[in-house]
Amino acid sequence: MAESKITAKDTLEVIPDKTKLVKVGLIGFGTMGRIRYDAIQENGHGRVVALSELPDADRPDGARFYESPEDLIDDPEVEAVFICTPNYLNKPLTIRALQAGKHVFCEKPPAFTAQEVEEIIVAEQASGGMKLMYGFNHRHHDSIKIPRNWLTLESTARFCGCVAAMAKA
Repeated sequence: MAESKITAKDTLEVIPDKTKLVKVGLIGFGTMGRIRYDAIQENGHGRVVALSELPDADRPDGARFYESPEDLIDDPEVEAVFICTPNYLNKPLTIRALQAGKHVFCEKPPAFTAQEVEEIIVAEQASGGMKLMYGFNHRHHDSIKIPRNWLTLESTARFCGCVAAMAKA
């Protein structure tokens, strides 16, 4: 069974003005960073204008390079930040980017505790409408969607059967 793929196009479509290219800053250039970079460059909805945390030998052409993620976040040209870093950096970089007025896509997990997730929620709510999305993309795979639909159909059928039996009583 083929898996459906969530793409950077899906991610970038949360930005309100779909008539212009979203200028993206990408933090982290490991496996997921490279995948996101390629998808953003190919999809026609965005363009990577800044990169941080990548080895010198792997620097693609056409983007500014920053030694620190904070400097990338402070770049006024960057409208959205993709955070593709080790897990322990997800929460502080997400909050920092939201506070700087950037839309954020971050790889999972958001944080390590419920309290840390609450801190992210507070930052998002205070961000003035910035969009925040996490890479919980398995829900888009057919291997998850189809069984979920089976459960939903079975649950609905049981509920309807129960209501029908109660109506006859």
